[in-house]
Amino acid sequence: MGRFRSAAVRHLSDARYIGLAYRREFGKFPDLKQPVAFNEKICRRRIMPNADFTALSDRVQARAHVGRKIGKQFLPECYLICKVLDREQYHALPHRFLMKASHGSNAELCVEDKSDYPVNLLNLLGQKWLATDFHLFERIRYYQKIDPQLIFEQLPQESMDEPAQEYRFYCFHGNGAGPRIYIEAVHRGATGSFHDYYDTDWQSIEVIESRFTSGIHRQRPAMLDDALEAAAGLSEGFGFARIDFYIGENQIRFKDISFTPGEGMMHFKTPAHDRAWGKLFEDAV
Repeated sequence: MGRFRSAAVRHLSDARYIGLAYRREFGKFPDLKQPVAFNEKICRRRIMPNADFTALSDRVQARAHVGRKIGKQFLPECYLICKVLDREQYHALPHRFLMKASHGSNAELCVEDKSDYPVNLLNLLGQKWLATDFHLFERIRYYQKIDPQLIFEQLPQESMDEPAQEYRFYCFHGNGAGPRIYIEAVHRGATGSFHDYYDTDWQSIEVIESRFTSGIHRQRPAMLDDALEAAAGLSEGFGFARIDFYIGENQIRFKDISFTPGEGMMHFKTPAHDRAWGKLFEDAV
């Protein structure tokens, strides 16, 4: 029965698949023809993407874009890009690194100690990632044309013992005005992840359901102003884009550009919050 259900889901159109997932999450179908709420607009982007989304969602091509747009100083060091990791390449990698796939947002592995991950193990995982059709599982059409590759980068850390903090910048461009930006601070711990939201003055704002937040007001990042300027630059030209950085005391490192964060399934505090964010960018793409 499970295999039959899986096969049936595979044959659903993207719009039907997304509609059913949305109804399961929120109890109603999204309006994909005339979207108003933020989640609806993000869902529509999954099936009607901007032509530029593919290149900027390709983690290899995105590095080149970041270097051109805001400068190479924002990029983590890249050790290797390949499809198969051979033993010579493996031995040349540093003791600690981040391994990720170019074509899927969830395909990442933080390697703190290379001796725990022999080359055969990394290749098994890497080949599993490269063989995965992330469009099929996430129904995001602009993933289809990304060339699957493995990327080995500098591990995002503030120090040897302290990981760098991840911040996500929700950048809205609408009505010809300058960008409106909200910041999500991500906190990962033994009990899961928490997501706290702030405005550009670093005042806490209520956006999502409280069960997803920590309830703690975090210290303002020392390099927040520089990160805001970089996020505004990278998101320029789009009604909305989320720019993700790792921020430490003395550095900012690019992580990702996302055009469909949460896949359009964010649990806003109220439907009014969902609609308010939807009004901040004019079009569905």
